[in-house]
Amino acid sequence: MNQLSLETPLGFQLNLLKLNGNNLHFTAKVIPQIRLFTMHTGTQWDENLTVRETLLSSDEPFFQTSWLSDIYLSSGLSYSFYKRKLSIGSGIEYSIFGESIGLYTKVGYSF
Repeated sequence: MNQLSLETPLGFQLNLLKLNGNNLHFTAKVIPQIRLFTMHTGTQWDENLTVRETLLSSDEPFFQTSWLSDIYLSSGLSYSFYKRKLSIGSGIEYSIFGESIGLYTKVGYSF
């Protein structure tokens, strides 16, 4: 399966602690993953099969099309320093459709 998706994070960041220009933040996000294009390939009855689906339609009439691939809920802590240019963070993320939980780590730099 190949998939092209668009993720649009919606969330907030709360400043918990400020030390000499460095900040500790709590972040919480909802991240819907919108399916733009999906291609399924496989074998059915010894025949190669490819099914393509876009945001609104599918090649296969009995294939149920959904515009959402998944919705993620995440929360964690991040620490920014060096005049808020460099940040590191870690937290937990839950997949609603996959019913799974995992950890994430991020490193960021802003100009």
